[in-house]
Amino acid sequence: MAKKWGDIVYSFTGHDQDLRKQTEKFHAENPGNGLQFGMDAELYKYIQEALE
Repeated sequence: MAKKWGDIVYSFTGHDQDLRKQTEKFHAENPGNGLQFGMDAELYKYIQEALE
């Protein structure tokens, strides 16, 4: 699951770390927005750790 997530993120951001950080900031500042599709902080943290 983590690999698939990483592949999807890469397909949108490439290796642009600034874009990735801006996206993370947006979602952190706007919890509950329609773009999160069930993603909460706990699940996001789990995926981030799995990708490391």
